Amino acid sequence: MRLFFMLFFAVFLLLAGGCGSFNEEISAADISIDELEKRMQQAMDPNGRFARAKSYVMRQQVTTDRSWMELPEVQMVEIKFRAPDQFKLTTYTDNEPEQMIIASGSEGWFVNMDSKKVVRLDRHKLESVLMLARLTNPGTPLKEVFKKISIDRSRIGDEDFYRLTCFREKDTPMYIYVGCKDFFSRRLRMTMGVPGSRIKYDSRMLNYSMYEGVMIPDESIVHQGSIEQKSKVIYYKLDVELDDKEFRVPLF
Repeated sequence: MRLFFMLFFAVFLLLAGGCGSFNEEISAADISIDELEKRMQQAMDPNGRFARAKSYVMRQQVTTDRSWMELPEVQMVEIKFRAPDQFKLTTYTDNEPEQMIIASGSEGWFVNMDSKKVVRLDRHKLESVLMLARLTNPGTPLKEVFKKISIDRSRIGDEDFYRLTCFREKDTPMYIYVGCKDFFSRRLRMTMGVPGSRIKYDSRMLNYSMYEGVMIPDESIVHQGSIEQKSKVIYYKLDVELDDKEFRVPLF
């Protein structure tokens, strides 16, 4: 049930979250957080294939539209994960690695392949990366990742959701929207703080497909300020043998 975070959150790991409000109708939930997580698990991982997995590799094609005056930018994002806490995200442009985010245990790095520069992640940024690693760890309850979670029902337009309001820190919520009928994660919304401004982030999961016995959101669209980004899964494999060097900083 954690896979949707990889699709819409990974490229924003190094930005700080902030609280935001959205136009929606809110009412009391008729289900507990624990029951909702059980139903989400059953919907997305009906045979427990993902829950038993120790690693995976996923690749996405990501198309970014910045403005009507610029041509869309097409990149490939590859994510490698090995339980319990090793994670690597690589962005490719023209089939060449451009940058990496690597986390292994209590250490993490940002790597710029063009400038051959390595920056050790500070505590806050590393915690963000490790949070994502924990979210992708099969079977990890949300309560072990977020300090506080509340649940209610939300109606946006003609769509009905269960809305989870998740806090990592005080006054920094992330809103996760789960379909009331299919129990698939359908939306992720927040406001992100960047130097000099705050940007609204809104991702929608457009389509789910079966990969390796698991239903994953393989098409998405993200709006971040004036930028629109579309993602499509092009490869997904569970229990891939990953070498230890995958999670080490490259030597230049």
